[in-house]
Parts: sequence; structure tokens; C-alpha cells
Amino acid sequence: MKKMKTNILTIYVLILIVSLCGCTSNREDNTIDKKIESEIQYLDKKIIGVMNKLNNITLENYEVKSKEIMSQNGQKSNQQGGSSGESSSGGGGGSESNQSSSGEGGSESNQSSGGSSGEGQGSSNIKVIQMQPSNILVIDKDNIDWDTIKSEIETMYSSWNSILLDLYSVNIENEDILNFSKTIDNVVLSAKSENKQKTLENLANLYTFLPKYMNKISVDESNKNIVQTKSNILNAYSLVEQENWNEIQNQINEADTAYTKVTNDVKYIENKQEQVSRVYVLIKELKNSINIQDKDIFYIKYKNLMNAIG
Repeated sequence: MKKMKTNILTIYVLILIVSLCGCTSNREDNTIDKKIESEIQYLDKKIIGVMNKLNNITLENYEVKSKEIMSQNGQKSNQQGGSSGESSSGGGGGSESNQSSSGEGGSESNQSSGGSSGEGQGSSNIKVIQMQPSNILVIDKDNIDWDTIKSEIETMYSSWNSILLDLYSVNIENEDILNFSKTIDNVVLSAKSENKQKTLENLANLYTFLPKYMNKISVDESNKNIVQTKSNILNAYSLVEQENWNEIQNQINEADTAYTKVTNDVKYIENKQEQVSRVYVLIKELKNSINIQDKDIFYIKYKNLMNAIG
């Protein structure tokens, strides 16, 4: 009897140990999955951001730009910057008072309004900050800021070296990890040669690995389908300059199919009905615009869609 109790106790302890080990393992798996998901989100934003910069597209309707202009004399500089001085001094007429008040204001305001007005005579640089519209029809899609793009790509390149270690720790095929590394090398080479079309295609190809990685970790199925939807949209976007409308149509059809799965996920859309419906309609809008075969119209619809899908 005593031996039986001992055996039962031993079995109970073993079951408890196995259960605790299992819980610990699950917690560790969840932690690494969440980490990889956030790393995929980082790559998502970086790749999309660089692809948009290749056409000078920003998802905001306005962007802040600054430029420097030359002031010919101290009097002109003081007139441009005097409003803040007059406001704080109650409109007093002494020039010394105005100069002192203007000179002690915020540096951003001082720069944009005419620099140091206390210098009096001589030329000076004035930094003017403007809100400029970033609408598709008015932006210059050919004047590409390659220095910024190369910097962004190199930052992503450096981050990849640590991300791939996490990917190796989960059930992701080595080939998919190595091919991402090869593709990001191609992105660097095409950016170095400032080949816009090749850089767009390489970045779109780079993004295609993200849905594969998402499918190997424990995350919401709709999040996986959203990443797949984006991948198809970016593939289409990369082909617009070539006006390859047939393949663009194919990619948007696939995006439509992938996102339809999101709209059918009742649990996911419970608190996101408005956003999901909006994205669904905008995919249809983008799909319909392909028949017009106009690049600017496609870009307008693309911008609206990417803004909504997040």
C-alpha cells in the first residue's frame, strides 16, 4: 500500500513537471513569435517607405519641406522677422526692442523668419519651412532623392543581420532566409546604380518573403492575409512604370482574393468593421482603375488604399 502511494506520488510529480515544462515552452514560443511579428512589421514599413520614395509618394496629403533663401540686407531681414517682436512688445516703435525680442524667440521661428536681425546690414540665409501638397498630380516622380533611399536601404540591411537569427530559431526554411539575404543584396546593387525600375522590382520581391515568414509563426490568420494582400499590391505597384497592365491586373486580383478572407473573418472584423470595409472597397476601386491604364490614376488609388490598410 505504501509502495502504491509512492508510485502515485511519483507519477503526479512527473505529470506536474511535464506540464510546467510545456507551459514554459508555450510562453517562450509566444514570445519569439511576437518578436518576429514585430520585426516583420518593421521590414514592412521600411520596404513600403522606400518603394514610395522612389516615386516621391507620401501617404500624407502634405509634407514639410524647408529651403534657404538669401536676405539682401538687414532691414529686409528685420521686416520678415519683426512680427513676433511687435506682438510681444505691444507694437512698440523702437527698433532695438524689436531686434531684441525677435532674437530671443524660438530658434525655429528665428531661422524661418530671417535669422538674427541684430546683425543689421549684410546678407544672411533665411530658412523657410513650408507645408507643400504631396498630391500625385503635382509631385515630381523623376527627381529621386537617392541619398535618402540608399541610407534607408543600408539601415534595413543592418537590421536584417539580427532579424535573421530570430528567423533561424523558428520553423522557417533556410532557403527562404538565404534568398531574402540574396534579394536584399540585389536591392543594394540596384540602388547603388540608381536604377529606379530594378530597385522597385527587387524591393517588391523582397516583400514576398514576409508572408512566408508570417505563415510559420503563431499569429492571427487575418494579419497573415493582410501581409499577403500588401505583397500583391506592391508587386502591381512595381510594374506601373513599365505599364505592364496585364500582370498588374493579375496581382490585384490576387490581392482581392487574399483580402476577401479577411472580410470573412467574423472575429477579426468585430471591432474593425469600418476599416475592413473601407479597404475592401478601395481594392475594388484600384482593380477597376486598371482598365483606364493611366499611371497617375493608379497611383492615386494606390495611395488611398495603402493609407487605409496601414
